[in-house]
Amino acid sequence: MEDTALVEIAIGGVAHRGNVIPYNQLPIYVANKHKTTFKKGTEFYRSLFIYDNTFNGKIKEYTGTFDIDEIVLDVDCKIGELSLEHVKEIVNFLVKELDDNFDIWFSGTGFHMHLPDLFHIGKHINLPNIMRLSIDKAVGKFGVDNIYDRARLIRTKYSYNIKNHTYKIPVSIDMLDEFTYNDRKNFTLNHFLERINIYNEEEFDYEIDKVRL
Repeated sequence: MEDTALVEIAIGGVAHRGNVIPYNQLPIYVANKHKTTFKKGTEFYRSLFIYDNTFNGKIKEYTGTFDIDEIVLDVDCKIGELSLEHVKEIVNFLVKELDDNFDIWFSGTGFHMHLPDLFHIGKHINLPNIMRLSIDKAVGKFGVDNIYDRARLIRTKYSYNIKNHTYKIPVSIDMLDEFTYNDRKNFTLNHFLERINIYNEEEFDYEIDKVRL
């Protein structure tokens, strides 16, 4: 990714969009914000696309090129839904196609599948439309929510979800068998939040790493 590449961020909700930072500063920027606001339950979003150096934070006025650093598949779940068969179906497809070269994140209202950039299209002024068509062709039959519009913001990893007071966290394939989404936090989310609260109260230095089980 070029050093001049830019990304849009929103802190506290999508209504607070329009903030622009260099793409190469995104990981450390989000990590530092999480450390200072984690206990407050702050939502973090980033633009799904990466922009060139002409982007000024106003997506409606933007006429430059678009790029991506990964592919994100959005699989929603309904409150009270006990079966995750539709989620497992897309996961099984990805395992067959990619082995273990993807990550599953519980987003608070469903799941995000983070994949490497398999299309390798590169920077393009019409990339949002190209991606929409490519996603539909590749995984449309699985009922994936096609989120590839030019203005899309996506919840960052470990972001708070104010809708149901959960966090976006990584889950393993095995955990899906015991994972249920309803109007209460499940045991995985509870355990995660309890440990983080302890670390913050004791002012421990810690890092949140993603591991495969």
